[in-house]
Amino acid sequence: MYISLLARVTSAQSGRGWRAVLVALALTAAAAAIRTAMEPFAPGTVPFATFFVSTLLAAILGGALAGAVATIAGALFSWFWLLPPSGSFGLTPTSIVNEVLFIVSSATIVATATLLRAALRRAATAEQTLGARLAELQALMDLAPVAIWFARAPDVREVTRNRFAAELMRAPIGTGTPLAPASGGAGLANVELRRNGRRVPPDEMPLQRAMRGEESHNEEYEMVFADGEAIALLSNARPVRDARGNILGAVSASLNITALKATERALREAVAHRELLQREADHRIKNSLQLVAGVLRLQRGRLAEPAAALALDEAVSRVNAVAEAHGALQRSPDLRNADAGAMVAKLCRLADRLNPDVTVSCSWTGDTHLEVDRAIPLGLVVSELLTNALCHAYPPGQAGVVQVRVAGPMAEVLEVEVRDDGIGMPAPGDRPGSLGGDLVRTLSARIGAAVETESTPGQGATVRLRMARSPAPAEDTEAQPEPAAS
Repeated sequence: MYISLLARVTSAQSGRGWRAVLVALALTAAAAAIRTAMEPFAPGTVPFATFFVSTLLAAILGGALAGAVATIAGALFSWFWLLPPSGSFGLTPTSIVNEVLFIVSSATIVATATLLRAALRRAATAEQTLGARLAELQALMDLAPVAIWFARAPDVREVTRNRFAAELMRAPIGTGTPLAPASGGAGLANVELRRNGRRVPPDEMPLQRAMRGEESHNEEYEMVFADGEAIALLSNARPVRDARGNILGAVSASLNITALKATERALREAVAHRELLQREADHRIKNSLQLVAGVLRLQRGRLAEPAAALALDEAVSRVNAVAEAHGALQRSPDLRNADAGAMVAKLCRLADRLNPDVTVSCSWTGDTHLEVDRAIPLGLVVSELLTNALCHAYPPGQAGVVQVRVAGPMAEVLEVEVRDDGIGMPAPGDRPGSLGGDLVRTLSARIGAAVETESTPGQGATVRLRMARSPAPAEDTEAQPEPAAS
């Protein structure tokens, strides 16, 4: 403020030469009058005593031109009236020396005053710029819905806070008492800061830690008032340093996330409720499908026709496959992925009863989780391959082993293999069309699984499925090879 006022005063005559000359002449006249009045009381006083002051004032107020005019006017007046011989422009060696010294000194004064004027202008400009920036910062602090605290003293006994911080803490705006000073003393009695349910000691508060040079980012706190109301805060703090890295103060900013935390809690409760309902639905679906499978098995026990009994066995296997897929979804921790290895193992145990002479073994290694939308079709494919091997790969009464392997050798790949040691598959030209083969081909294409079939007459057959974890659905179902019945 004072710098700007001085800059305006010293630049009032800038650009107006005649005014600068008038100012210089007026100041010189005043200096001459004072010097003349001093002569009877202090004879022998330095002739130019008052003219140094008038020259300095003229140069400051009017610039270099006014200073030059004041120097010349003071030199002429002193030469004529004050230097011997008085009342004339005669010169003596002493007069010449005095005049030269006065002019040189005045020139130095004028140059210094000119530099001072320029420095004042630059300082005034910087002051105006700083004031504008401070006004912008103050407007931002008042408008931003963020609580901001500033501290300068190491003990953090007083802080400056913005309007939002004051309203948040129910405290006066401006400089005031912090939550609690770092070195003890009186803090705000109506509020307490907590983190993870524990009261935060004064020295561990964000602003105090920042005064020690620590930075904190996205730390969650709870501000609890005496009446029991609690506000959730997301806080950041950092020290304020000068160009050399010395700590000048600290700043802390906190965002009120009470509404956000309440929304998060509501969403978590809604998701948990939805998961509970979905698990219950999957449980009921599984139970219903198992009931259907039980009814079909009862019906199958009353059939004497082998073809009809085989058809019911295949239907029971398909129902069990869907039921176990829902069971795997019920056991899934996130309802998005099911453990394909555990699901296939359960299918193997259920399919083992189809042929009492054949043993079914199952193993799985690595990560065998698969997204739910693809786990159900995969269960149906494996069920068809198991049923195919148990019902068609072995003549009646012949013992054997069917091996099922599920592996996740890589994070992006899942492999399933069904191997039997039966009679092998017939030649391609002798393979009749079947519902099971159509299901395997169609469902494999839907889940993006590549199917490889190996068969040696009299030595069994092997069918491998290899799929990416999340492939795009295949469009051309005819491109998949068909695993015909053994």
